[in-house]
Amino acid sequence: MKILICETIGVYRESLKKSAQQINNITFFAEAADGNFATMLVNQISFDLVLLDFSIPGVNSIKLLKFIQKNSPSTKVIMMSLCAQKQLALRALLNGASGYITKEIDADDLKIAVNSVMEGRKYISKLVADSFAQQFNTNYDWLQSNNLLPNEFEVLIRLANGNTVQAIARELLLTVDNINNIRHMIESKIANNRKSILLNDVANIA
Repeated sequence: MKILICETIGVYRESLKKSAQQINNITFFAEAADGNFATMLVNQISFDLVLLDFSIPGVNSIKLLKFIQKNSPSTKVIMMSLCAQKQLALRALLNGASGYITKEIDADDLKIAVNSVMEGRKYISKLVADSFAQQFNTNYDWLQSNNLLPNEFEVLIRLANGNTVQAIARELLLTVDNINNIRHMIESKIANNRKSILLNDVANIA
């Protein structure tokens, strides 16, 4: 298995590499400290997995994710951030990443994460997954504030729980295209809600 670690800070790159070296079937490592170098490497090498920092400089991380999906569709991508954040996990899943972890993940959990996504499953760090479950099961104001329809909410819950688009389609008796369309609609509504909140905050300050 060939892995690309896209991480700005050298200490975290080394830590992730050291942890990943304990996974038996990894045969090749590459490292990139910025998005431009990562893009070049993806063009040159067929990676099986990319660990991608949300805050990597040079190229927007979501644009880099989309670039990888377009130019190397078989490559799995796990997004990373320093601290566990539900919104980042949600962005990762809605944009088609295979998983979301924190940079300080230990070797055992990284092994589980890598094995999960390489087997076609989604992976979210336990801290974020537990937080998602609690929020989505108890806070219906969140659903209303983002104007999500019941079918969109069902898909969002399943994405947050680590289900693949294909698995969700089978469970809800829909096509993969249906689920992808719903996923894009969820992302658009949540993004629009964030913009609305920001504009209201600015207006209140003014």
